[in-house]
Amino acid sequence: MSFGAFNSKPYTKGGGIAATLIKALCKHGQLNLNVNDCSLFVYKNNLAAVSAYKKLGFKVAANTPENQNLSPLPENCVHIVK
Repeated sequence: MSFGAFNSKPYTKGGGIAATLIKALCKHGQLNLNVNDCSLFVYKNNLAAVSAYKKLGFKVAANTPENQNLSPLPENCVHIVK
């Protein structure tokens, strides 16, 4: 299961809204859609987002042919999986 874009208003950042939503989406995918992995793309320079996803258990994926077949990876992005 791959996620689309998440964007929030500055005054909501750090409130746990995105973490709650991502946890719920992963759980829904596992329980209802027979999904084993969740993944997303993040801009390399968005260090706050990369850090937030790592806190949720996501890891930066190796640049392998398997994950390259999912979607063309823009040069300025990293593929993160859980």
